[in-house]
Amino acid sequence: MQKKLTDIMNEDFERFINFIQAVVERPGMFFVNNVEDFSLVILGYRAACSNHSQSYEAVNDFFNNFKGFINKHYGMSEDLDWARLIRFHCVNDFTTLEFLKRKLNEFIAGMV
Repeated sequence: MQKKLTDIMNEDFERFINFIQAVVERPGMFFVNNVEDFSLVILGYRAACSNHSQSYEAVNDFFNNFKGFINKHYGMSEDLDWARLIRFHCVNDFTTLEFLKRKLNEFIAGMV
């Protein structure tokens, strides 16, 4: 079950949401050229949060729910990685980022 954003919102998580929205809005500033690069940025963010268990769990919950959201969008019965699914269904790097931006905004809006 997807948690509501208001249930997990705290200052650190709000900063995380603002950060990922900044990355998808201006990926060139973060050297993000495709969905795989974005996935690596998130991996680094998770590693940085690993010492702060509450923030780490909130970020993990967010992306586990996002993974389910993308799997549901594509009608997948398996639990596949969101970045790989987006890559498989998009034709180039630019469209992976455009699709990611659209779906992340949709997902965040659905959490509110």
